[in-house]
Amino acid sequence: MLDHESGIPLYLQLKGILKNEIDLDKYKNGSFPTEFALMKTYSLSRGTVRKALSELEKEHLIDRFSGKGTFVNSNRPQKLGLFIGELTDKSGINGLGLSPKQLKGALPALYEFHAEIEVMQAQNRVDSEKLLKRIFSGEIGIKGILMGSYLPVFDWMIGEFKAHKFPYIFMDVPMLKKDMNHVYIDPKKAAEKTMKFLLDSGRKNIGCICLASKNPWLTPRYDGYVSSLKAAGLGAEPSLTVKLEELTEKEAASAMNTLLKKNKGLDAVYTISPTLAKGAIDFLLSKGIRVPEDISVAAVDDFESGDACAVPLTTTNLPSDKATRAAVETLLKIINGDVKTPVQREIEPELIIRASVLIAARPGKK
Repeated sequence: MLDHESGIPLYLQLKGILKNEIDLDKYKNGSFPTEFALMKTYSLSRGTVRKALSELEKEHLIDRFSGKGTFVNSNRPQKLGLFIGELTDKSGINGLGLSPKQLKGALPALYEFHAEIEVMQAQNRVDSEKLLKRIFSGEIGIKGILMGSYLPVFDWMIGEFKAHKFPYIFMDVPMLKKDMNHVYIDPKKAAEKTMKFLLDSGRKNIGCICLASKNPWLTPRYDGYVSSLKAAGLGAEPSLTVKLEELTEKEAASAMNTLLKKNKGLDAVYTISPTLAKGAIDFLLSKGIRVPEDISVAAVDDFESGDACAVPLTTTNLPSDKATRAAVETLLKIINGDVKTPVQREIEPELIIRASVLIAARPGKK
């Protein structure tokens, strides 16, 4: 009910009440209350009621027709939940949360597909279970859930979604999983694209800077390095790989120094992240080694700005903004019954060619 002591204008309070009832499909048959009924129910003036209705109309939640009445807009925005939390797996990897690139894809997608987002937070499993109970009951009018990164710690949640036949989708999954709804970008395929470009550019003695520990997003980027060398008939010599405990520019500089000492004929370096590439490039330049004339450098994933490195970085981007757009589009199709579940959508990684790789001259060309 209305709170006359809250300081919040009464028309905004009424708007909030009616909006929530619309979200809960209370008026799905079109039987929206008349101005007079609202005036009587909430003891409000006609002007206050009309102001609340005008706000709802601006948000395309209702349509008002002179002489006919007020009706819920059947084409109103779908209300989606964006689940944000701090749940982690045993390795301490955070499984939820959106990156700037994901947000970049989400906002225009919501506008394009006529949807709106309500952010939903939970700090642990108990909070998550309480939140899901409210969602499944219809209390908050959410039609589907957008999840961030997938980890096995969320398998129980997927089980709940399936048990309640509730629409959901994960936006960031590093592998194909046929038993769940998700969008994925194959990190191994991204690594192979970068490596193919290095090899096609004439590089043969390619070093690798990667992560020592297992990580579902990063380990496949090393696997792609190894498989690419094997496909090219080259071996992944131990001296060509430096595995780090932390992905920092400082660690990358140290790794670059190690590669130079162990490999006199080194002509390229592949790194599993742009941060490592930046550290490698800065170290090479500090030693008077030219990039790319002496040593080419390429990576997987990209900075927000392509000129973040002293020499613009050639990389294979993981377009998480496109993955987020695809997730919003697919979730709405699930809600509307336009696709069968479980459903998966793959987004292709994108090779971005910049100045950090020296391209070999074509035969017959000078």
